[in-house]
Amino acid sequence: AVTLLGATNVAASWGKGYPRISREAVVKEDPDWILVFTLAGPEAMFKRMALKWGEFPSLKARKKDQIRILRLDSLLRTNSNLVEGLLILERLLYGPNH
Repeated sequence: AVTLLGATNVAASWGKGYPRISREAVVKEDPDWILVFTLAGPEAMFKRMALKWGEFPSLKARKKDQIRILRLDSLLRTNSNLVEGLLILERLLYGPNH
């Protein structure tokens, strides 16, 4: 979805489906944003996951406070709400006036 918006998904080449993404790989890429997409599950678990990135203060995403947990079924499931999900993601990445 991020490539449709002109952004680069650094995890795109890390495997098909649901690859396990290591912190080391993310730190090596040093992304501007870290987005954790969820469908369901305990929100506290995902918040802890996002807080773990605080252990890497040199990351661009951490410095810019650009680490987000997104419950966006519309992006994770191909359905009629895909456009809505893309608009939400676009506003997050580029601001509301983009």
